[in-house]
Amino acid sequence: MIQQVIEDPIRQSLDDFFTMKEKCFYIPIFQRRYTWTTKHIERLLEDITSVLIQKDKEYFLGVIFYLQEPKYDRKYHQVQIIDGQQRITSLFLILHAIKKLIDEEKINNIALNETIIKYLKVTNKDNQITSKNMLFHKTSDDEVYKKISDERLEIIEQAEKDTNTYKNFESVYKQIKELRKKYSWEELLSIFKKINIVSISIQSADDAQIIFQKINSTGVRLYTFDLVKNFLLMKLKDNDDQEKFNRNLKWSVEDKLNNDYNHIHELLKLFLAIKKDAYKYDNIDNIYNAFVDWFKKEQEKNQIKKIEDFTNEVLTQISDYAIYYSQIKIKDKKEREFSNELWELISEFRNIKINAPLVLIIEMFRLWQKDKVLQEAQVIRALKFINSLLMRRDFCDKSTNRLSKFFLRVLRDVKRSSSDYFDFEKRLLKLLVEEPDMIPNDEQVRRLMHGINAYSKNLRVFLNKIEIDNPSQPNLDILSIEHLMPQTLNEKWIKDLNVEGLSEAELDRKHKEYLNKIGNLTLVTSKINSSISNREWKYKKEKIEDKLFGLSLTKDIKENEIWGFAQIDERTNKLIEEFIKYFKYPSLI
Repeated sequence: MIQQVIEDPIRQSLDDFFTMKEKCFYIPIFQRRYTWTTKHIERLLEDITSVLIQKDKEYFLGVIFYLQEPKYDRKYHQVQIIDGQQRITSLFLILHAIKKLIDEEKINNIALNETIIKYLKVTNKDNQITSKNMLFHKTSDDEVYKKISDERLEIIEQAEKDTNTYKNFESVYKQIKELRKKYSWEELLSIFKKINIVSISIQSADDAQIIFQKINSTGVRLYTFDLVKNFLLMKLKDNDDQEKFNRNLKWSVEDKLNNDYNHIHELLKLFLAIKKDAYKYDNIDNIYNAFVDWFKKEQEKNQIKKIEDFTNEVLTQISDYAIYYSQIKIKDKKEREFSNELWELISEFRNIKINAPLVLIIEMFRLWQKDKVLQEAQVIRALKFINSLLMRRDFCDKSTNRLSKFFLRVLRDVKRSSSDYFDFEKRLLKLLVEEPDMIPNDEQVRRLMHGINAYSKNLRVFLNKIEIDNPSQPNLDILSIEHLMPQTLNEKWIKDLNVEGLSEAELDRKHKEYLNKIGNLTLVTSKINSSISNREWKYKKEKIEDKLFGLSLTKDIKENEIWGFAQIDERTNKLIEEFIKYFKYPSLI
């Protein structure tokens, strides 16, 4: 019945959704309160800002149900958010935090200010920005949110500071302040053009209430997976078959992926990439249409099979891939179903956060666990190749743009050339090293790593790898990255650097050049990090010797009585050699 009261879904960016003319959003009275905690909004911010690391990546936020009311005597339409309140409210809190930080920086940039304002205020039919807030609540959260959106934080009472609304605003304000150290405001605001949603308009107010109740009482979500599931259900004529199919599909896919829409969406993209053979899955605009297209073509090829049998076969395949996806992307160490060595490589792959090879890795898991034509040792060697490729490209400032097509082609070529998989790694290695400019060799790493901003790379993956081999087994979870030569030079530091003869401009240039070199970065506890930030070298060195004597990374640091450009160069060279040792150029030897 739900399909009869909704209009066609529209896939669009948040930038388009938030800047519709003559519209403002509101959370209706029948909605539940804003219940997201800091954990939820921090995860959301981490997820959506991942598009800054992978420049060609987009983030799918899910489906938003809404009802557009008539204007009546207003100059704009009020748009009820029927489903998506938690996400929409959280995104506006993120936007208000960005606005506050921009104001604090007193940036005189008209275009930048207009960009943030157009998200937060209603735009009229003449494309002029009004003073009307783009979002307001009719729930009990309204008062706190209104004070934030009106920029009247000073009148927020102590009791109101205990609300999720205020706590989340404070949390993302701090997170974005940290992100600002690495990214420009233009880069941070660009994420809203890379976040996509499916917006679905409800036809009437009565329908809106019905759909709200249906969604929140049964957990119904008309996401891509639901559309795929409904399509497959319609292929089964018998009601008992439909019920059994639906139950099995939910248990085998949704539960395995923690009912996380983004994981389910990614799984369907991977499934299509594998099945459609070299399909560029990260550019699929409509997963549902692509799935239906694939299913119908496969059905024509398999006419000898009953439609019910073919449908259940597809279900089994999706279910199997859900198992492998969960092992690769979701399950923790306690739940692992393979050796510790393979787990460490999977954990490393997760932390690198470049998903392009996932299409190859998930198929390797199927060939290993389902078809049993690969051994675990082969999967381990292949993952070492892949992780080394990703890390070497990252630390040599190579783009990720080519990787999706490349790994799909590798998957296709490896599978097509296989009568058996005895020499799987050899053929995989051949494809990896023969691709022009795909894997930087040792000499390229030595040359290119000197000039990179190591702070913006997957530095924790590398530094953690050094400490994993440490016999003292330090607790890596409490460590954070610290600059040895600080981000701001005081007079004491300038004197210790021994830079007589350099002009202020030359010193500034050299400081920027060396600040984020890998040799100037280390791991310290968060507590020490805050206490030694801009302190002189002698104080830093004493703290490191006293509190971090067990870290492998700090052993060479403690030998230096001064810390300047020469010492940074020397340590950079040492760490580059460590990097080459840990992330070897792929070889079967």
